[in-house]
Amino acid sequence: MNFTPQTSQLTELPDWQIENGKALFMRYLYEIYDRANAEPGLRGTTSGLWQQFQSDLAEYVRDEYILSALTEERQLGAAPVIITDELEG
Repeated sequence: MNFTPQTSQLTELPDWQIENGKALFMRYLYEIYDRANAEPGLRGTTSGLWQQFQSDLAEYVRDEYILSALTEERQLGAAPVIITDELEG
């Protein structure tokens, strides 16, 4: 299975607006991850914020998928699917 991201509407914007938006988003991540009060070495920096956000988002999406699949199985009264083959990387 291949994942193809949707075409971004950002391509219609000038480069400076995209870069400004990225900077504003990093400021947003700085605030929600409370970097002003982070451990020494990370306090006051944006180092690793994008990677932390990616990891947290991936975990959230995975968990939501699992929960929605379980909810669907319960609603349908279906038996759980057990995967025995190793996943291809």
